[in-house]
Amino acid sequence: MFTLASRLLDDRKVADAQDLLDEASALADEYLTRNHDMTNAGSNRWVKHAVANVAAVLYCERRGNPVPASLQAKFDRVMESLKAILAGGRSVPGLARK
Repeated sequence: MFTLASRLLDDRKVADAQDLLDEASALADEYLTRNHDMTNAGSNRWVKHAVANVAAVLYCERRGNPVPASLQAKFDRVMESLKAILAGGRSVPGLARK
């Protein structure tokens, strides 16, 4: 059975996770909105994975923990892709270009 304290802690974790995902989504939007129709971005697999990766790095930073090398490597690849997408040299799989 949940106690009130454990329920509040769980609610806090959910709120923190949502905040991290919102921040990561905003960063992705900065790179994607210029060249892509964002109507289906929330259900796009590539976008979801990119946002999840950025959120994981933000989580490490927020907790003051070092980012694991494998996570940092993926983050670097995601950011390279986002920069190429913004520059117009790459498209997001499954998202229509403007």
